[in-house]
Amino acid sequence: KSTISLTTADSESGSDLSLFYNDVKNLIDYGSDGYQNLYSVQSYGGELSLAAQPLTKLFIQSAYAYLDYGTDSDYRLSDSPRHSIDGQISYSLPLDIELSYSLLWRSERDSQDDMGNFHVLKAYHTHSIELGRSWKHLDLKLKLDNLLDEDYQSEYGYPAAGRDYTISISLKI
Repeated sequence: KSTISLTTADSESGSDLSLFYNDVKNLIDYGSDGYQNLYSVQSYGGELSLAAQPLTKLFIQSAYAYLDYGTDSDYRLSDSPRHSIDGQISYSLPLDIELSYSLLWRSERDSQDDMGNFHVLKAYHTHSIELGRSWKHLDLKLKLDNLLDEDYQSEYGYPAAGRDYTISISLKI
């Protein structure tokens, strides 16, 4: 495993760049006689994240990841998109209420079914919005996930939830 990272930060912004290469031998997977050391795979890629706080009440962050594997590998990465993008914008409203918008995008990817067959899953994106308020010993959050009711599967045969509402209350003791 090899990783190179570079991080920069100041009071209003930051960035992180990581590059990696993994050479895995005897990868464990389920075979005809249960779990066995079956495969070898060489994966490589990188991640870039950026964050900024251009205003005292506004925070923006984004991340991109690239993942691929060598053509001489005898294993296919399942359910791992080649390209991933995440983004979030947060704004502090009056009364210490935090408003956040999130975007997630995943490129098409191979996904293996229970019989060992591979299927190509389409790219998808989701949007979420959240309101939150924190007190000394209590957090309250209202969240709407998959705002546009995107129809997608992150794993073959398992449809993701449609539009989803969450109310959470956390007590800090």
